[in-house]
Amino acid sequence: MGAKEWEHMIVGYFVDKKLPYSLVKSIVEKRWKLEGQVEILLDGDLFYFNFNKPEDRDYVLDEGSFHMLGKLFII
Repeated sequence: MGAKEWEHMIVGYFVDKKLPYSLVKSIVEKRWKLEGQVEILLDGDLFYFNFNKPEDRDYVLDEGSFHMLGKLFII
């Protein structure tokens, strides 16, 4: 992938054992309250978040890392 494809993406991962995709998707959709859509992809231990609105991506970057069910999720 070139730089253009990564422009609206953020990568996240768990420091410890990862949570299931469906649980992560549900938690981030409730927590972030985005104006646009986010596509969530999983590759191994990495979660890729592709935002269709740059403002949403910037908001998530500003919010930073957080805990999900006691597990640290690094943005």
